[in-house]
This record gives sequence, structure tokens and C-alpha cells, in this order.
Amino acid sequence: MEKKIIFFFILFTLVFCNTISYANDAPVVHIKDLLDNPTLYNNKSITLVAEVIGEALERGNFSWVNISDDTGAIGLWLTKKDSLIIKSFGSYKSKGDLVKITGIYNESCRQHDGDTDIHVSTILISAPGKTNLLSVSPNKIKIAAFMIFLCIINYFVFKKNT
Repeated sequence: MEKKIIFFFILFTLVFCNTISYANDAPVVHIKDLLDNPTLYNNKSITLVAEVIGEALERGNFSWVNISDDTGAIGLWLTKKDSLIIKSFGSYKSKGDLVKITGIYNESCRQHDGDTDIHVSTILISAPGKTNLLSVSPNKIKIAAFMIFLCIINYFVFKKNT
């Protein structure tokens, strides 16, 4: 009998704890979802996972940071302290930190003259950014060498004729 009570207590605890943790999670959405259905998400808590791009633009104790996923890009308004955890910003030469943010989506933010933005309440680094190692394919090198060779021949042919 005692084993059954312990079993049901553990089962109840696991189910109850999972219910609590998921009840407070905001839905994970894509940026395209926000931009395609702005009134559905307006003034609601949402969660996004996206790459940080550009650079942080500091405004007093706050910062603007842009993020991008495969579906679009959007601006974040967060505290300067929160923006300091971002170490890598995406560009052509590098991949920015992958962040998971939760915040309030604003279709037309009154505080920011009607801009569409997200006021961040939490930000976590899901994966650090990295430098893109760009390499030139061997075929491009061969084609370039051949073109240089043709240019040199062309130069001597026309030099001889003039």
C-alpha cells in the first residue's frame, strides 16, 4: 500500500509540475506569423527563436536589436543590460547568436511612434554565433586562371598588331 501512495505522489508531482511550467510559456511563433496576422498577436506575450543581426543601438538604459529567422526580421526593445549578453551579431561574414526571446508583440507601438516591435521580457542565448568561413570553389579558381590566360594572349596578339 505504501508503494502505491509513493507512486501516485510522484506521478501527481510530475504531471502537476509539467502543467505549471507549460501553462506560463508563451507560444513559439515565427516572425512571418506576426507580420501576417498582427492583430492576432497584438499586445500578447510571444516567444521567438531567431538570429541576432546588425548591431545593438543603445538608447539610454535600453537598446534596439534586430533579429531574423527564415521568415523575416523584426526589432526588439530590451534593456541595455539584457543586450549585453549578446556577443555575436550576424552579418555577411558571421552568423549571429541564436536567441530565444519572450516579450510583448506590438503591431503599432505607441511608445515608438507606431513601429512594429517586441518589448522583450526575457532573452536567452540558444546557440553562440560563429564566423562564416567563406571559400572559393576549385572550379572558380580554374575559370579565373583560364580567363587571365586568355587576357594575356589577347594582350600580346593586339600589341603585335599595333
